[in-house]
Order: sequence, then structure tokens, then C-alpha cells
Amino acid sequence: PSLFNTTETNFVGFGIADFSDYATTEAHNLRSLTVPSSATSATTSSSNNTFEQFPYPYLKNAPTEITSAAYMLEPHIRTQQYLNDQASKTRFIETAAQAGILHVASHSIVNEANPLFSRILFSVSPPPTTESENPVLTEGPSSLYAYELFDLNISPKIALFNACSSGSGNRMKGSGMLGFSRALLYAGTQGMLMNAWAITDAHALKLSNLFYRQMIDGELTTTATRRAKLALLSSDNANPHYWGAFQYIGEPIRLQTTPLSSIYILSLVFFILLWATNQLRFRDAL
Repeated sequence: PSLFNTTETNFVGFGIADFSDYATTEAHNLRSLTVPSSATSATTSSSNNTFEQFPYPYLKNAPTEITSAAYMLEPHIRTQQYLNDQASKTRFIETAAQAGILHVASHSIVNEANPLFSRILFSVSPPPTTESENPVLTEGPSSLYAYELFDLNISPKIALFNACSSGSGNRMKGSGMLGFSRALLYAGTQGMLMNAWAITDAHALKLSNLFYRQMIDGELTTTATRRAKLALLSSDNANPHYWGAFQYIGEPIRLQTTPLSSIYILSLVFFILLWATNQLRFRDAL
């Protein structure tokens, strides 16, 4: 198992609840994209599937999932959370490189024919209202495609993608599961918790809280996943649809937690001792 000290890393979380304006903005963004000819058929297939699924359900628990995780981790780790309008694709690209724990709670669209064209939805800006305005949004496309992860400088120790069927994808001989899991492993992620099929945001919130609690208590990520699922099974609903979707992929990891308050106190004591030593040396010099 791998160890990493939480004082040397960050938690970065993105949670989005409202997708009511997504259809109009997404249509504009897709029209604005310049797609390589080799990817045209795959993108067309993906976009057709996308429009059939609008509107996306409201995920009232997605922001809470991020704030709750940050609240539990704050005594041990630096946290950054971006909710709703702040949870843009641009912000993800800018901050994900800083993440030791990367957590996304949103919707995703799985492209079974071309898994690397599967995508996760981020917040969007409204499209231009007049033809005189810039036809390309300043935020750019509002979806993060799995293939884009290959080019990003991110390598979180742990990734949690609670986004519909984020862990699914086709199997290719010698390649395993394609899609976000494959892309994140390629990018350097050591372990990831994803869901193999769509579940309610309420159950995603409960599982996330249980998982982080086990991690803070010192359990390996593999054990934390198992115990979180058992707790959800026994306390909520025994139907495997609600707890069986969560899958941990990758290396077992244990957080080496040290309360940040203890570090601040030790640092203060160190500087006081250093100051006292310097004062004694100064007095002796006189």
C-alpha cells in the first residue's frame, strides 16, 4: 500500500447541482468546436446521444457532497471547493494539478462506442445573445472529455468521480476498461473511486461521507470502500443497485493524517525556541 502525508497535498472538489441552462449552451459550444476529421463521427454520435438526454436532473446533493468532504478533511488537509457556477472546466484545468485528492460530483455522458469521448459536465456560461458577440464562449466547451485527461498535467493520489457512470466503458483486449478510469490511470492517478452505473445523488453523498470517514480513521482506500458499502447496505438499502455501483480501481492508499493545528503549534514552539536561543547568544556576546 502507498502512504502520503495529507499536509503535503490538497483536496480539490467540484460540485454542480443545476443543469437547467445546459442544453442551450451545450448546443452553442458544440457548434463552435473545431473537431478533427478523425474524430467527427465519434463526436457526432456523442452529441446526438447528449441532446436526447436533456434536461439533466437537478443534483441538489452534489455541492453538499463536496462541502461535506472538505469539512471532514479540513483538520488534516488544505481544501479547495468550487460549487455550481464556480465549477467550470477552465477552473478544473487550472486547479486539478494541485490536487492530491480530486473529487467531482456532477453528471457524465458515457459514449459506449467511443469511451474516450465520454465526458463529465461542468458549469457553463450563457451563450452569446447577439450575433455581434464573440461566437466562442470565454469558458470554452463546458464538458471535459476523457481523452482530454491524457494531455492534462494532473496526477492525484486519489480521484473520486461521482458522475453517473464515470467508471464504465468498453473493454479492449490488453487495455482493460476505457474511459475516465483509463485516462486517469494514464495521467498518474494511483487510485480512484467511481460508479459503474447511475445512482441517486443522495446515495453518492452518503457513500462519499462514509468513505472519507474511514480514510480519516486510517483505513486503506480499498478497505474504506468496502466498509462504506457495507455501512450503506446495512443502514440504508440492501438493494445492490444503490451500493454496488461504487468501484475502487488502482493501488491501495492510506492517508498519513496529521492535524494541521498540531503542525501550527509545533511550528510556533520551534520559532519560540529559535528566538530564545538567539536572545541567549546575544546576551552572552555582550
